[in-house]
This record gives sequence, C-alpha cells and structure tokens, in this order.
Amino acid sequence: MKASDVSTWRTCTCTYATITPEQRGVAVRVYVTCPGARAACPGNESSSSNGIEQGSKMADTASPTLANLDGELSKIDTRPASVQVKHYDITAMNVEHVTVYLDRAEVRRSVLVNVKKGENEVLFKKLSQNIDKDSIRVECKGPASITEVTYHSKFIPADEAEENKKIRELKDKLNDLEKTKKALLAKKHRLEKQRSVLDGFADNMIKPTSPGENKESNSDNRLSLNMDTSLLDCMSGFFDLYDKQAQKLDESLQDLDQEIDTNEDAAAVTRKNIQELEISKDSLMIRSPLKTRNRPIEKPREVLVVLDTKEEARVELIVSYVVSKARWAPKYDMRVFTKDSAMKIQYFGVIRQNTGENWQDATISLSTSLPSVGGTAPSLGTQVLSFKNSVGIPQSITDSPLKMKKAARRGLGSFRRKDKPQIYSPDRSSLIIDDEGTIDMVEDSELFTTGGDSTEQGKDGLLSTTYDIPRKANIPSDNQPHKVQIAMIDFNPTFEHETAPKRSPHAFLRATVKNDSEYALLAGPVNVYLDNNFIAKFKSDLRTVAPSEEFTCSLGADPAVKVIYKPLHKYREQSGVISKTTQMTYRQVIEIKNLRPDPIKITVSDQLPLSTEEKIKVNLQEPSIKHPEKNDKNKPIRLNAHNNVEWTLNIEGGKTHEVTLKYSIEHPPGEEVEIKNEKIVLA
Repeated sequence: MKASDVSTWRTCTCTYATITPEQRGVAVRVYVTCPGARAACPGNESSSSNGIEQGSKMADTASPTLANLDGELSKIDTRPASVQVKHYDITAMNVEHVTVYLDRAEVRRSVLVNVKKGENEVLFKKLSQNIDKDSIRVECKGPASITEVTYHSKFIPADEAEENKKIRELKDKLNDLEKTKKALLAKKHRLEKQRSVLDGFADNMIKPTSPGENKESNSDNRLSLNMDTSLLDCMSGFFDLYDKQAQKLDESLQDLDQEIDTNEDAAAVTRKNIQELEISKDSLMIRSPLKTRNRPIEKPREVLVVLDTKEEARVELIVSYVVSKARWAPKYDMRVFTKDSAMKIQYFGVIRQNTGENWQDATISLSTSLPSVGGTAPSLGTQVLSFKNSVGIPQSITDSPLKMKKAARRGLGSFRRKDKPQIYSPDRSSLIIDDEGTIDMVEDSELFTTGGDSTEQGKDGLLSTTYDIPRKANIPSDNQPHKVQIAMIDFNPTFEHETAPKRSPHAFLRATVKNDSEYALLAGPVNVYLDNNFIAKFKSDLRTVAPSEEFTCSLGADPAVKVIYKPLHKYREQSGVISKTTQMTYRQVIEIKNLRPDPIKITVSDQLPLSTEEKIKVNLQEPSIKHPEKNDKNKPIRLNAHNNVEWTLNIEGGKTHEVTLKYSIEHPPGEEVEIKNEKIVLA
C-alpha cells in the first residue's frame, strides 16, 4: 500500500490518513505526525474509533506531508473499525480493597463491563501520577480473556497546559452565562404572561354590548349602573390597581431586557476569547518545534485492556496497582483499672495518603511488610563485629560493681570521666564494649520496656504482619491523619510500685503485662488513662511487643502511697594505731505509708557509694546482703547493676514500713573524698 492510495484530513495541526483496503472489509486510521503528541488529537484520548497508532518520532516542524506516510504504513493497526473503546475514570470506580504499607499502598478497583462478541477495548483513565507502572495487574471475571494490557503516560507542554486551563475556565464561564440567560428568559416569559392576563381582565371590564341584546333592557341596566356608586368605586379601585401592576410589570420587563442584553454581550466576549485562545494554541503548535517549547508536564496515566470473548457478556474487571505517598503508623489508647486489675488497649492505625485519589467506602488492611511488585531478592552483605578502636573506651553505666572495681584498679574507670557512651544501634540501645571484651547494652529507661531477651524487629522482621480493619473507611487524598481501629485488646496486668525517694518523693505505679493476644504491638505513641483519668500522652513510644512477650509501663505517681525520705545522719570516727584511717558513717531511713485499703508491692531504691580508689573503702552495714555481686532480682534485698540497694516490700493496706541504709566510708586522714552522682546516659 502506498501513500497515493490514501486520503488525508487535518485535525488541529495534525495530519491523519485513512486507508480503506476493500478486500479486507476494514477501515483503519494511522496517526502520522503530531508535534508534541497533543492531547486534543483524536489519536490521543477521546476518539471512539479504533486502530489509532501514536507516532513515536515527532517532527520538529509542524508542516507534515504525505511524503512521510510510506515509512509509517507498517505501524497501521488493521483491527476492525467497529471495535469501540470503552472509557472509565479509574478514580470513579469501586474501591474493593486497599492494603496500606509503611511507605505505600496497594489499591484494588473493580468495574462491570458489557462486552460484545469478538474484540473489545477498555481504557482506564486518570490513574494516579504516583502509580508504580510495574505493579499494575488486571484480572477478568467472566467469559472473556485478556489478550493485551498496555500502559502509557501522556505529556503535554507546560505552555499548552496553561492555554488549555484558560480555555476550560472560559468555557465554564460561558456555560454559567448560558444558564443565567435561560433563567432570565424564563422569568421574562412569566412576566409577559402576567401582563397579558392583566390586560385581558381590563378588556373584559370595558367590553361593549353585543348586538343581540335588548336595547331597552341595556338602557335600564346602564341607568342602574350609573346610580350604583359602590360599583363606581370598585371600578376606580381596579383602575388604580391596574395602573400600579402594569407599571411594575413594565419596569421589571425593562430591567430583564437590560440583563439579557448584558448577558449576551458577556457571552459574545467569552466566545471571542475562547476562539482567540484556540487559534493562539494552534499557532503555537505550528510555530514552535517540541524541543524549543517549555518543559513538558506529565498528565495522569492510562491503561488500555484488550478483551476477547466468544459471546456477549457482562464481565468484571479488577485493576490493582501500587501507589506511593501513602503510609500508616500505630497509635494506642491504654485504659488501666487498678480496682479490677484490668487493662484495655485500643489499637489504632493512623493512615495518611496524598496519592491523588480518594478511597471511598474501602475495605482497609494495614501491613508492616513490603508489597510484592516483582524483582529479585536483595543480597545481604557481611555484618562485622569488632572492638571499638580508641583509647580509654567508655565504661558502660550498666557494668556491675565488680567490673567497675577491676577497671578502677587498671586505671580505666573514673566518675570524673568526660567520655560518654556512644550510640551504635538504631533500636534505642547503646552497645558498649569494655576492655574485657564484654558487650554491654544500655537500655532506655523509657516508660515502656519489654522483658526477656527479645529485640525489636522493626518493619520487616519477625513482626511483619497484616491487620484487616473490620469496618469500611473513607480515606481522602489530603495528607491528613485518619484513624481506624485495629482491635480492642484486654489484658490482666500485675501492678507494682517503685520509688527512688532520694530523687523524687513519690511512689510510681507500674504495670507488667504479658501480651497474650494474637496481635503484635508495634512501636507507637500511647495515650494513658488511669481509672478513667487522663494521665499523659507519651511521645516515647511503646516498644514493639511480640505475642507472648512481656512489657512494662509506668502509670504515673500514686498519691495513695506516701514516701518520706528522712534526714541523713552521719558522724566521723578515727581508727587504727599505726596506720590511722578516717571513717565516716551514714544512716538513712526511708518511710513508706500505704494509704490504700488493699496491699501493695513496692520496690525502694537508694544509692550506696562505689569506690574507684583502693584507699577508699565502703562498708555496707545495713541491710545485710549475701553475695551482692550476683544481682539476683528474686531476692527481697539486693544490690543492682548501678550499685543501688533495692528493697522489695509487701505492705498491707493502711500500714507503714521503714527501711534503713547504713554504711561507712574509710580513707586516709587528710584526704578529702568527693562524692558525685553519675548520670545515666539514655541512648
């Protein structure tokens, strides 16, 4: 087939060709050249004819001729012209399901399509600009098979997009003017009808006598009429009413005519502006090659689906795809009831999305895993563990007193050190390697901590899971938080109190909970309510808690438990004959009052100084602790890793209990001992 066998026509500035091979009984169209791949061309968007081929090589000038046609004939689509393309706005389609991940979302939409026997085409328009084209999947339910799925995005130059925007605004204005004109004309018709009725009524009042009537009788009637003054008054009143109503209607009609004229003038100006903009846009296409125009801007994407069926049918097409700019994060409301020893946690997912499409009446799932969009599994590098290469490795604050004493003898430990433990791990723990090769972990003293040896797995570890939201939700594309409830979980916590009266004269309530639910509690902020009273919104998140794992949370100070830190008693002594030493004895009494009617379990902590010098000795006199270096938490009295004495007490309701800490410090006479409090470094 040659160029001489075809006829041409021009739409905008684009040249098209029609080829009619009669022996095949089909009619096809080929899109030869179009500078800029304009959206207004029939080959781009709105044509209902089939067999449109978009030119891949655009001419730099806008004067295409049929001389180029012979080289383009191989691109001709010879599908029957009777095939129609069904257009669907994907944002208007039913949202079947949305799975929201930590950094994206997978959307499933469906639509019912009537297909005819043979080949059918369905074009899904206005796909999100944040779509991952490699994630698009199309499924057909019904007696039809998918033979082709084609994705393409459309670009339009920025200057032309601005022209199109102005034209759309003017056309909207013209539509409003036409609607206003119709309303004015309807109102004018009603007023003219009222004027006509008023004139008709007046005509009937002065209507002459018909020839067939008896003249004598009429004469008598007129005489009677003239004598009836009340009737004359009535006629006078009618004339006054007629004059007022007629004047009012005439003025209203005159004002309406003026409004209609103004409306028609504005509509004429708007039509002229639209025409000028369209001419300007076409001239821009002709004068400016694509490469010299403003940078193109991307328009919404489209997907063309080709179906083949042996009979007319109604099928369901399901389109799924992944979009970015969507995410979710956990959030909790924790309600604690001390009287019933109960805890309820409302587990929420907070969704934000700015994908460019709204999710109306959608079934939502929240997932911590990554969506499967193809590709290959990533390879892992080698994880290397080594000692910190520096002089004077910082000593962990969680080292036992025994380790610290050894370090002191080697000259590596001091309470005056300036070095602070550095943070190596992203999960809020600081790994410190001491000179013995021991790796110590410094945990946060946050409000929420997990028990055992488990570690936080994060986004793609052990706790990767999916939660199905029981209720449908509407999530607009506004980048605002939208909260959906994942679950309501009941727990049976155990309550304990803890106090460090040297720092704070309060007893703090703490709950220990085992996560015996099927839900993994991901790290997130918590609103805490104690006995229906709001305690605080904790920005320090709840740590990730796996099923069957324990965690603890602080519930604030309990005013029903009073702690009194009595004044410190101290006195000095000297001992020894040959080698004299100075001894200072300290005695501290702590009183705890339980004002509750029920018993409490409380842990009381106080500091026992730790010596880093051989010539300074600290002797614990009260309480007596066997094997203090073991730090056994099951003992009622123990020495912890920070060299603090801890008492675990059970105090009955309404009772008072006292504990005493007594110790002595020995050192050579003439030496001044300095006591400093070492701060706990939170990683």
